[in-house]
Amino acid sequence: MVSDSYSRRVLKLLHVFTRVNNENLVEFLALVILGVLLILDVLTTSLVLSVGGYETNVLMEGIVTIPVVHLFLKWLFLVFVVIAARFCDWMVQGTGLYIMCVIIGWYSLVIANNTLIFLRLLA
Repeated sequence: MVSDSYSRRVLKLLHVFTRVNNENLVEFLALVILGVLLILDVLTTSLVLSVGGYETNVLMEGIVTIPVVHLFLKWLFLVFVVIAARFCDWMVQGTGLYIMCVIIGWYSLVIANNTLIFLRLLA
């Protein structure tokens, strides 16, 4: 009798913990996409620098020459974006996802620009 009650409670808890709504899934997907884009930004920037390109951002000029530090700063930026998006989402439901989408769009353009510059420098 006790084990039956216990197993029902465990199953109920598992159901609660594994339940995912669409909003959480979309936020997680946006976070993963942004993380991949930030890694690609570090990679493409390093490739451009390796073939003779230069960093146009004055604030990042000394940092991008050390890829590990560059990656660490991008990770800190990702943490900041997640905190800011969560705060905005707490203030107004749904705005955190808008912030993530704008930053995803921005870094997509940055990576496209880095790739075009890299290809131009190779030619």
